[in-house]
Amino acid sequence: MLKKILTLGLLCSAPALAQSVRLPDVDCSRTPQNARCTFRGGANAGGSVGEGWPFLTGGLGESVGSGFVNAQENALYVPSEVGVQKDRLGGVVRVDLATGNRTLVSGALDATVSRGSGVAWNGPRGEKATLYELGRVRAVRPGPGGTIYALVDKGSTERTEVLQIDPKTGNRNIVWANKVADDGYDPVAEPRSIKALELKQGINEATLCERFKPSWSFETDGKNLYFFFEKEGLARVQPGGKCEWVSRYTASGDSVTGSGPSFGTFMGYWTVMQGQNVAVVGGPSIDALVSFDTRTGERRFISRHDNVPAKRIGKNDVFVGYSGAPAFNGKVFATTGYVGFESPFLTIIDPKTGDRTAIEDWKGSLSGSAGGRSSEMQVVAALPGRDEFILYYNGALHVANPKTGNSYVLSQ
Repeated sequence: MLKKILTLGLLCSAPALAQSVRLPDVDCSRTPQNARCTFRGGANAGGSVGEGWPFLTGGLGESVGSGFVNAQENALYVPSEVGVQKDRLGGVVRVDLATGNRTLVSGALDATVSRGSGVAWNGPRGEKATLYELGRVRAVRPGPGGTIYALVDKGSTERTEVLQIDPKTGNRNIVWANKVADDGYDPVAEPRSIKALELKQGINEATLCERFKPSWSFETDGKNLYFFFEKEGLARVQPGGKCEWVSRYTASGDSVTGSGPSFGTFMGYWTVMQGQNVAVVGGPSIDALVSFDTRTGERRFISRHDNVPAKRIGKNDVFVGYSGAPAFNGKVFATTGYVGFESPFLTIIDPKTGDRTAIEDWKGSLSGSAGGRSSEMQVVAALPGRDEFILYYNGALHVANPKTGNSYVLSQ
């Protein structure tokens, strides 16, 4: 039976990166029969570790994206997608790092499980809709004043939205989009149009970054939003302000703004903050982890695999970045990597050398024939002050230590 749905009643605050976190007291070498060590995947095992609605219930395309840790709350915030369809199902979930209990912060995970609301719209011709749902939510980041930012991307031809969530109520509003709403109305002549509503939120042509579509995640420094655009570079937007290019180049390799190598046709899908830098992982045109300095616009390769040995940065024949998000714990990057046609596995990247190390031998929940390998395996977040990372694999969040090979289930 599914555990009860927990409700959220406390305010999120920006994560204290210097503060460590408290995790379950688990040692699979001493207690191998612990439920956190004897992992069994699939929808039937949902709800077996931690209370709350499970991540996997048997639907198509259920997944967890890129999240963040709030060390002051000892909590992990993750985007939970249901169904990969253009619908309202998807949400932001808070996971207690000490217990694995799951709490829906905002969104809808089922027809009967929802929290908060978007903006109700009553159109000029009697149209009714609720705007700013969390279906196809990809990434979440800490927002100002204890709020949460969530990036929603409903598909390659749809617009990308960044929503701001009040965790006390779960209510959502929009703070950025890559193009104006296509509602067919003139916002000046019709103040009830969606365009007019969003103009009041500061969304206009100046904020759109020339209507380019960004990658599946974004970053924030507490004031600005940072977006990577394929074949263009890194842009900065202060909500309500105009879009500015931090570092830009052309697909043919010419530098427009900033310095360093021009990444040309680099297809970056996921981002992570590394101090004052935004790191972007991507492929397959250029399999690499690259970096943009948000203050100077300087670009550089951190790690790169190439069929031409002279172009490689870092050792080992591991490709990275085609579909896996990265995380950075202050020492190393973690992302998914693969060799040939093998399923992806956790890969550690040394930021000093660019060396890529595949972690294939695990003890605990990720042990066994699968070894944590899956096309749906995702690096969710780093744990501040620790060597472990949080991975999503086969319907559960796992705590994985690449140094020791130890792993166990945090929440399922």
